[in-house]
Amino acid sequence: MNNAKFLSTLILALTVGVRAGLSFDFESERPVKSVDSLVVNTSKEFRTVAKKSEEAGIEDMRKLSGISSLEESWAYLPKDSTFIEIGVDEKSSDNANPHMMVDIPYLEKLLKMYDDMTIYHFHPVISKKLIDGEVNKWKKQGYSYTNDEVEFRMSIAKSTPSGPDLGFMVVTSEFFYLHGTTSPKASIKERICSKYGVAEFSLTEEGREYFKDKNFSQCMFDGQLSHASAYVSFSKQRDKSAQPDLISEIKRFCRLLSNEDIKVEFTPYSDLAQPQDSLASSAR
Repeated sequence: MNNAKFLSTLILALTVGVRAGLSFDFESERPVKSVDSLVVNTSKEFRTVAKKSEEAGIEDMRKLSGISSLEESWAYLPKDSTFIEIGVDEKSSDNANPHMMVDIPYLEKLLKMYDDMTIYHFHPVISKKLIDGEVNKWKKQGYSYTNDEVEFRMSIAKSTPSGPDLGFMVVTSEFFYLHGTTSPKASIKERICSKYGVAEFSLTEEGREYFKDKNFSQCMFDGQLSHASAYVSFSKQRDKSAQPDLISEIKRFCRLLSNEDIKVEFTPYSDLAQPQDSLASSAR
């Protein structure tokens, strides 16, 4: 995947929250503004940077997920213990579903400069307006779901990566490994913080090999297909006679999202009080 392909396709089509085609301007050279805590920044006049531990940043995102109606994204650089804002055009649609885009030119620079990076974003808590909208949508299609049933399903979705999230991870990871550092210890992964915990997703060694010769469209399609297939399996395997446990169901969905190319794991916040490098392993 060449550099021009990466930039032209992502700038035109890719969003973290799946709003492809939304017009916006990138502000890659915005001046930096230091902040003590991670915040949602809708200004195009500056880019926020917070120097803090990864654990402290996760706690900030945990708080934001409960009070913010918008999403935000950061690149965390372990070497510098720094979170750098990479989100842009943070908005919420009429049905209260938040979406945003990523400042790709700026992210490209970071991918070339650092050999260890985690890309973060958080999913806000589900609003009553969003739940009501989903209930009405299903009702028009002939399905009768209660608000509690819809909220349960949406809580799983909001705690895990979407199809576009997986596709974005594949494309950025491949660019990182092909055009970034040549260090044998190079590492990139993505994480989503939600109300209930942290979902981590990355390419396996097999995935790096599988995707390295695929173009943007193929990478995005595979990400979407993986998510769609997992959702179908998830729905079929659910034991409707039992009262499901939300955390267990989130973990089960992550296992279904995982395959030989992509690994997805979920860790509830209650399990995060341990060494930093054990975050993903605790979800096994």
